[in-house]
Amino acid sequence: MVFLDRILILAKTYPSPSAKYVETSCVAGINEHGQLRRLYPVPFRLIEEGKQFKKWQWITAQVRKSNDDHRPERHRIFIDTIECDAGSLPTKNYWEARWL
Repeated sequence: MVFLDRILILAKTYPSPSAKYVETSCVAGINEHGQLRRLYPVPFRLIEEGKQFKKWQWITAQVRKSNDDHRPERHRIFIDTIECDAGSLPTKNYWEARWL
């Protein structure tokens, strides 16, 4: 089932070569409901400009639960549906904006 999810990006792995996906990264985030999201595969360097996101940035995208991984946090992201909020959450006031 495909659904729209708003995710705060917390971590990204360095892109690695992949025989199946050309190049992939794994991205970790948390949605507005506090649920962990592990997004894989993410061909980060192949994502068009304007859809590439940073750590501590909110994105909205269509995702679906991965069929080949039983872990509840594992999802596939539809790259062409990514919408990025402007900028990353700031660190001022002792990282106040980054506390969920």
